[in-house]
Amino acid sequence: MKKFLFITLLVSLISCLFSACEDDDFTSDSSYKLTLSKDTLSFDTLYTNYLSATKRIMVYNDTKENIRINEIRLVSSYDCFQVNVNGRSGNSFQDVELKAHDSMYVFVQVKIKELGQNAPLSILGSLVFSYNGNTQNVIFSTCGQDVHLVKGATITEDTHWTNDKPYLIYDSLSIAENAKLTIDAGTKLYFYTNAYLVVHGKLEVLGDEHYPVLFRGHRTDYIYDDVKYDKIVGQWGGIIFAKESYDNKLSGAIIRSSEFGIEIEESEMKEDVYKLTLANSCIHNTKGSALNAINAKVYAYNTEFSNSLNACLMLQGGDYLFNHCTIVNCPRNSRFNNAVMLLNTKYYTDEPIIPLVKADFNNCIIYGTNQQEVKFGSSNEDKGNEENLNYHFNSCLIKYVNTDNSFAANSRFTNVTWTAVEPLLLFKKIDHTNYEYDYSLNPISPAINKANEEILTLYPECKTDKKGTDRMLDALPDLGAYEYISEIKK
Repeated sequence: MKKFLFITLLVSLISCLFSACEDDDFTSDSSYKLTLSKDTLSFDTLYTNYLSATKRIMVYNDTKENIRINEIRLVSSYDCFQVNVNGRSGNSFQDVELKAHDSMYVFVQVKIKELGQNAPLSILGSLVFSYNGNTQNVIFSTCGQDVHLVKGATITEDTHWTNDKPYLIYDSLSIAENAKLTIDAGTKLYFYTNAYLVVHGKLEVLGDEHYPVLFRGHRTDYIYDDVKYDKIVGQWGGIIFAKESYDNKLSGAIIRSSEFGIEIEESEMKEDVYKLTLANSCIHNTKGSALNAINAKVYAYNTEFSNSLNACLMLQGGDYLFNHCTIVNCPRNSRFNNAVMLLNTKYYTDEPIIPLVKADFNNCIIYGTNQQEVKFGSSNEDKGNEENLNYHFNSCLIKYVNTDNSFAANSRFTNVTWTAVEPLLLFKKIDHTNYEYDYSLNPISPAINKANEEILTLYPECKTDKKGTDRMLDALPDLGAYEYISEIKK
């Protein structure tokens, strides 16, 4: 028994000695420093009461000595940053040990409480590492924004949304049949994944060139190191106009990075009213079509339809007028279908005839990465029956490699410029690497001075372009939604 006690005491003594040795095995030399993977951690604008995505900092001890961090301390002007160090959450961490040539994770999230103000609030903070007389820190920055939270709501009476603060929409938003939603210039609508705007009544958007109305996904963070979620298709649903909805007007709207842009359900056409008027707007970067309409009456002018993985315009029967529109399909990802599809049947089912009563394109650009960017379709029972495919292209620039010259003598094409030049010879910027696109005209674009002036007389709303520029500042108006103005004339 005495022998056993002696051995136990001996083991305990040796353990203590080793512990003391280990405790002394941490350098106090200030020349040995940690390496931090970041010196700044930035979170884009965050909605209040919304938990951000998690970001991480790596802390490396690349030296040959063990380092004990006396304290890791969070300092912030506002209580919103949440820090986790090696599995422990808090605002201060003492005696954090990091062995030689080892590393550890620090995770950071942000949740900002209601601010009680409409304007965004800039918030700064830092994570301070103190050890051996050294101080290193990582700066935190974010911006908080109060929002109107709209969750699974139905608007049942005439409603006016102002631009005081953004609207964050969960579980879709519906406008009832006898109600109208009016949205002021400069208003921002952020939709959660799979959230839609479904219009049974009326929608009126009052944006302009200076203060557009924005429809986009809710995520403000990055899917890749340098690419935001907002540049990726399919971030939210899109806008649906139901069969009973008429006389919708969208001016100065930006609709982007959705499953589809606008979808119009099949309905009865009314001779004296448009289902939708779309003015000075942009539908960009959609997984499906920018505009998908069945038997609808639609007027669009000074509007850009761009970068859809399906057709930019999928028109299945109906009555359509497009003046000074830029319809361009040069997405980063693989696409299918032509930029413009004119059909007299439903595309997905090939159901019986839905006459394409009219599809007029005046002073438009239709371009993309395919050899042919306009396609005409009809049902098997009525193949080639032009009575049910009534279209006309007047003074347009169209990407169409016309190998058999079949369109040259077609009376439905008047003063059309057929070309297959590289898209960058027409437009200012196509940068697939950074997901950046500018489909205004570059100085050598063949679309410059090609528009028909009579269209401006017939449709005076087209006398200025999408940005409000007078189309007659130079010799002749240009094709598409954007008028080119040289630097000297600006």
